[in-house]
Amino acid sequence: MPDLIPPYLFTLIGVTLILVVTGLAVARYQRGLGKPGGRDGMGGIGDALGPLVELFHPAGYRATQEIKDQKRKAAPSPAKDDDPDDGPFTLLNGRDGMPRTVLLRRQSPGATNPDS
Repeated sequence: MPDLIPPYLFTLIGVTLILVVTGLAVARYQRGLGKPGGRDGMGGIGDALGPLVELFHPAGYRATQEIKDQKRKAAPSPAKDDDPDDGPFTLLNGRDGMPRTVLLRRQSPGATNPDS
């Protein structure tokens, strides 16, 4: 009795099935990255490969570590003498040194504007 199904058809079906399942898994994974908290813990593999990078490109590794250290440092707080309280407003900086809040001062009616 002759074979009704050619032998390569099973291989073709198997490869197609593997490609479809892989494509669906990648699509689901990428959609999960867009959700809140979807990228948490993604930097762990980079830290695991750090010794290899340090071994083969030490200058780049040192530069990367310096950038990470600078990001972790808090911005220096201004000295009391640097910020006189005679202006109409004050900028308050966040921990990263970027302005976060503006404080407006109410001036008395007889006060003169220091900018004029």
